[in-house]
Amino acid sequence: MAGNVTFYEGGAVLGSTDVVAALDGSGHEMGTASLVLSTLGGGTDQLTATFGGGNGYSVSTSSPVIVSVTKIATTTAIAAAGVTNVPEGTPVVITATVTADTSAGPPPTGSVDFTSNAARVGTVGLVPDSDAGPGTTATASLVLSIVGSYEVVASYSGDTYYLPSSESSPVAATITPTIAISPGAASAPPGGTLSFSTTGSAGAVNWAVQTSASGGTINQWGYYAAGPTGNVTDVIAATDASGATATASVSVGAGVSIDPATPSVQPGGTVAFAATGGSGTGYVWQLTASPSGGTIAPTGVYVAGAEGSVTDTVQVTDSLGNVATTTVSVSSAPSDAGLGDGGPSSGGAVVTDGGGNAAGTGPGKSGGGCGCREARRPPSSATGIIGALGLVVLLRRRRLGKPPGVPCVLAVISPLITRRR
Repeated sequence: MAGNVTFYEGGAVLGSTDVVAALDGSGHEMGTASLVLSTLGGGTDQLTATFGGGNGYSVSTSSPVIVSVTKIATTTAIAAAGVTNVPEGTPVVITATVTADTSAGPPPTGSVDFTSNAARVGTVGLVPDSDAGPGTTATASLVLSIVGSYEVVASYSGDTYYLPSSESSPVAATITPTIAISPGAASAPPGGTLSFSTTGSAGAVNWAVQTSASGGTINQWGYYAAGPTGNVTDVIAATDASGATATASVSVGAGVSIDPATPSVQPGGTVAFAATGGSGTGYVWQLTASPSGGTIAPTGVYVAGAEGSVTDTVQVTDSLGNVATTTVSVSSAPSDAGLGDGGPSSGGAVVTDGGGNAAGTGPGKSGGGCGCREARRPPSSATGIIGALGLVVLLRRRRLGKPPGVPCVLAVISPLITRRR
């Protein structure tokens, strides 16, 4: 007998094979056909075989045969690759490995469901693993990237040949938020203010000055105020509800300074002061002490008073209230300037400068009691001129309400008396 037999599962062809001729126990001709199947799914299958006939034999079909196929058991295990406590932006990879309890069948197919605290966090298809060693395995890897805390378990749903399985021991993972402060670096003058904010924060944010070299402060809304100390760096910090912290630096500029520093002038002298630093605007000048009687203009131009051998104090304040001070040393009044040609004399005249400071007409000795100085006696040809000058000075002193004492009067009229003699 020769021919071909086709095998069916329901109406689906499973395969064909040739008939192998044989004799039964009575010597009658017969034939057999065999088909090895590894693709039957789990459950109950109805199989039939049909002989195609030929060589004098008719076509025939067998009665159905019910075959029960049991699916192969599997196990599922999960593990994390690398660190599981990471900041936002760094993924956590968790891999599930499904292993069949046989080395003969095909690798498991289908997918793995990953859940955390009963909530599904991902479903990933299995990939056959040909290098896993004994047993048939496949893997599925989940990538976690959303901020949160996880307790991940994995469940394999099974396929045509393999039973479902799951891993009940969870893998813990934590992704913390990446908090950032804006601006990350800033500058401000002493007493200046800045407004900071955060991105990537979870919940309420707690603000603090981590390093306060300037004496700066920050409130709960991120509003920062620099302190009075300049040329330093403050560091602020923001911490969110998850404990994530970020920092930012503030460069605090120089305070207010005055140029020139500690100058010296004579009575009536001037100094043009300039201010730098601080806010750089709105400078206001004033004298906090002025024993010389000096003044200072809004532009910073200082004029010493008439009183000498004293110290005035200059102060400037910027628009933020930063203050700088300096001092001005006002020297003693200048020495008298003589008019004579040398030699002592009992006569002389007193003159004043534009500020009312007295100066003698010569470098002679001091007059008695009134602050006048004796001048050298002029030559006889100049006696009339000096006498007239003496009268002018005398009248001037009377006009100022400062009548001279007797020695001064004698000093003024002495040249006239001498001339008449």
